[in-house]
Amino acid sequence: MIKSRSVLKRINLQLLIASMMATPLSVLKLTMYILVYAFHQVTPTTLIMKRQPPLKYVREGDVNLGAILPGLGFDHAGLCGQSSFMNSSFHFSEAVIFAVDEINRNQSLLPNVQLGLVVLDDCMKESTAAIQAIRFVKTVIQDGTFLTNQDDVLESYDVAGVVGCFRSSNSMHAASILGPAEVPLVSFSSTSEALSDKEAFPYFLRVVPADNYLVEALIKLITHFEWTYISVVYVEGKFGETAFQTLRSKLMALKNVCIATSQKIYQSFDYEDYVLVMKDLLDHKNARVVIAFTDPENIVHLLRASQKQGTGGYFLWLTNDVWKMSIDSINDKDLIKSLAGSLVVSFESLVSPDYNSHVKNMTPDNNHNPWFRKFWTETFGCSLTDPNCTSNHCASDLPGWSGHTYAMYAYDAVLTYAHALDSIVKRKCPKETGRNVRDCITGLELLTAMKSVSFFGKTGRIEFDANGSVLAKFRVEQFAPHLNGSDLRILHVATYNARTKQLTYVSNISFEHLSREGMFLRGVPQSVCSQQCGPAEYVIHKEQVCCWDCRSCRQNEILINDRTDCLACPEFTWPDKKTNLTLCTSISPDYPDFEEPMVVLCVIVSMVGLTSAALVTTAYIKYRHARVIKATSRELSYLQLVAIFTGYMTVPVLNLKPSDILCITSFFLYCLSFTWLYAPLLVKAVRIYRIFEGGKTSTTRMKCISPKSQVIFTAILTSVQILLCLSVTLIAKPSIILTQVVKTENFVELSCDWTIPGLTSFLGYNLILVFLCSFFAFKTRKLPDNFNESRFISISVYTTLIVWLAFVPTYYTATRQYLKTLLLSLSLLVNHTVAVVFLYLPKIYAAANLTPTNSNTMNSMLVTAVTRLESGAVKGQIQPGRSNEETVLEGEPSPAEVSTPAPTKNSSSDLSLENYDIFTVAKESRSSTL
Repeated sequence: MIKSRSVLKRINLQLLIASMMATPLSVLKLTMYILVYAFHQVTPTTLIMKRQPPLKYVREGDVNLGAILPGLGFDHAGLCGQSSFMNSSFHFSEAVIFAVDEINRNQSLLPNVQLGLVVLDDCMKESTAAIQAIRFVKTVIQDGTFLTNQDDVLESYDVAGVVGCFRSSNSMHAASILGPAEVPLVSFSSTSEALSDKEAFPYFLRVVPADNYLVEALIKLITHFEWTYISVVYVEGKFGETAFQTLRSKLMALKNVCIATSQKIYQSFDYEDYVLVMKDLLDHKNARVVIAFTDPENIVHLLRASQKQGTGGYFLWLTNDVWKMSIDSINDKDLIKSLAGSLVVSFESLVSPDYNSHVKNMTPDNNHNPWFRKFWTETFGCSLTDPNCTSNHCASDLPGWSGHTYAMYAYDAVLTYAHALDSIVKRKCPKETGRNVRDCITGLELLTAMKSVSFFGKTGRIEFDANGSVLAKFRVEQFAPHLNGSDLRILHVATYNARTKQLTYVSNISFEHLSREGMFLRGVPQSVCSQQCGPAEYVIHKEQVCCWDCRSCRQNEILINDRTDCLACPEFTWPDKKTNLTLCTSISPDYPDFEEPMVVLCVIVSMVGLTSAALVTTAYIKYRHARVIKATSRELSYLQLVAIFTGYMTVPVLNLKPSDILCITSFFLYCLSFTWLYAPLLVKAVRIYRIFEGGKTSTTRMKCISPKSQVIFTAILTSVQILLCLSVTLIAKPSIILTQVVKTENFVELSCDWTIPGLTSFLGYNLILVFLCSFFAFKTRKLPDNFNESRFISISVYTTLIVWLAFVPTYYTATRQYLKTLLLSLSLLVNHTVAVVFLYLPKIYAAANLTPTNSNTMNSMLVTAVTRLESGAVKGQIQPGRSNEETVLEGEPSPAEVSTPAPTKNSSSDLSLENYDIFTVAKESRSSTL
């Protein structure tokens, strides 16, 4: 206090600070400049302050340092609360006192100079911090001593520099006052990026990294675990607000991480307000990771609100080191459950055994730190006037008694002043001692000297960058409950180097203590707005880049435009999974395979058919002299056998891998196998019809019924088919073709395209042959039972018609080429097998089993039949309704006798095989009998 010359000027600081708190920072700075200017005027000023913070620590020295530290808690109405704002808050002041004591005992640092100390309490409030800063602005001191006056008078102190504050917003207000007065301010915990503005805060330094490095460490964790959707809770003031702005700007640069919701916590919040904050977080529960930039007093309220919402253990908190400071005050098992698994990024500091030993031996009797003494009485619930209050307790029983992280940074802040002061004294006034040293120290010189210091302190290397911050390492630690669940332990899991920007993991991070609710991936809780879209899904982005809906592309579509749209692949191609469905690749075509059951079955049947055809051929050669074989036009029968062989051999060819040459070959073989079968059959049917129709009117031998004629007719009919096939090959050549019937199916068939002209010509011509066979078979339906060749022809062609009536529509309506190939194979097998069964087996059976007696009977039957044919008696002999038995009784042979003739060695037949047909047999038999 300074007495005025005449009239004492009184300034009510409570009203002044209240008005400053409501003004922008620029106006606040202007007010501070005016206030500082007033302090330097000739007319002294008395500062009046009602209800000042009750605790302070003053110890005079040759050169004094000030400190604005948190001790008591925040109070909405007044400047200060009545109880400690957190457990172990006494460490801040005690570390400063301990550092000054060690420096004073160190003869190599500031020898012959005793550091003094003034520690004031800002009570975690900005206005209180501003008032306390005013007290360190140099004023006119009457007698050069610390003056004490009545309680309402605000005392001022002459200090070379100040240590503090804890909160960034408090440091900003204090720096705004101390800066114009050229009083340096070194903080041990204020990390707001706003304090790096050297134009606004030229005299501010800090022995901790700025918040942007803290944010970088948090982002390293977020990207490592692939968390893309997070919520943020931040406290009112420059620390929380600036940290949030820095985080938001850095996340925007990432472009794949977004903030679900952000909630600002005000100092005036009550419990219900915290409940509303947790409700909002729960409304965005996909954002399971919550980043918290808070003060210690906010933590318990948040955790209790989380527990009330039933989300204890659901949210994963990523936060700053103030949460470590509050861990000792949390002993509720439910709150521990809510906190378990959380990750804390804190400054890396070394443990000081000397300081821990010092604190362990502290008692109210040997230590006069007012914040320590108050915490002692609050914790043990006793009064210092009671001797048992000291004797029955010890410091190690206090929660959080062991070394505090920020305590060592406060220690290094004091040590920074000591090194700078030592360099100034040794350079500028090495011979000065005592209080005279103070006269050679100015604020600007001290600031310049501190910017140049470089030493190892309790927390590591202290060396300031251009922004007045120290680049340090961060420890990433995790809260894990003990087995009993009654308290938490802190596990060091990673280290972040702010210089190299590298995050190094030293142990596994476990999330086993979190609630199993929600999505986990490889043991890591998922914090994403939307789950990753499936391989064939495209993204529909919402307003936030990390939120989207997934829609499925069609199966034949690829993803384009960074997976935001779909595009159909060209025909015969399909999305390639190897390229994450971003490119199309050719579909491997499917074609008949000999491993497929139906193909194998068809080939086996064809092999059996070939074997049966070979046996039939062998039997025909063996019984070639049998009259029943001779009577069926052996030459035409052999041609038909060639057709049957061709048909059976075509089946395996159809089921080979298609090629252009194979397609032409299979087309020719298929067409000829039918034509060679039905052309001779038509010639036979016509011949039989002509013989029996001509016998009614003439007894002379007909023309063009010899075997040679029949072969010529067959060759002509076959030549027509060959010409048709050659024409088709020239006009619409059969070739391989790829077919993808359903565009959305990964199925392409490789097959032979016989073309529409090829199939039309083949079907049309062979159907004409079959219909003509049917016509002549129908015309000879009333022949005597003895001449049943036409009946077998009828059965064969009728069966063929039925097969083809089913085949043609089925073939043209089939969508799969595999089915079409199978139908072609089956049509061959059925038609040629029917021919073998009905055209050959009965004759072979008859030739093999007919006895000589039967042979004579056969001759008699043929003679009778031919005689009646020539005389016209055949006509009307078999009346409708008369049985074969009746015919036999009238002297006619039975059907069995005709249907089962067999040649014998004694048969009277020496005619040439080439001319031995049914007509010749009939004539010779009649002459022999006569």
